[in-house]
Amino acid sequence: MSVENLLQPNQHDIARAEIEAWRGECLDLFAKGDALIGTLLALALDKGHDIHLPQLSGQRTMEAIRLVALVGGTDAEVEDAGKALDDWQAIESRGELLAHGTITEVLDREGNWHALIDTVTYRAGKLNRGRWAVGQLETDEFRQQIVASFGRLKAELGRVRLRLGS
Repeated sequence: MSVENLLQPNQHDIARAEIEAWRGECLDLFAKGDALIGTLLALALDKGHDIHLPQLSGQRTMEAIRLVALVGGTDAEVEDAGKALDDWQAIESRGELLAHGTITEVLDREGNWHALIDTVTYRAGKLNRGRWAVGQLETDEFRQQIVASFGRLKAELGRVRLRLGS
């Protein structure tokens, strides 16, 4: 690749940069959400609650859902925290795709890009292939969804932390 090519990126280079920026933003939010959940579980352990701190993030989210029921609060508080965790859990699987998937950028005839995210998982002794095809507009919607879900998660887990006494 020549210097001239570096100074004038083509449409695929621009698409790749935009996709990787989106991917990085999403992964950062997933990491922040996982850290919120993990530190909440660690605090609950320190406070003597009978909970676990599992290795996998999805299992930690399920344990946090259980913790919310253990810690209690008003019906509305328990429901709001449970809903925030349920919403987070619903999009959490996309984090695995973003973290472990390989991305191919594709341009359509109008010049819009699409990300093809291919994954390989190994469960129950079998190889499983998956693909998430996501367009430029959908990535913006997903970014907004994860930002909103993270905001609710942060607020609700903050309230649970207060009920834990920290």
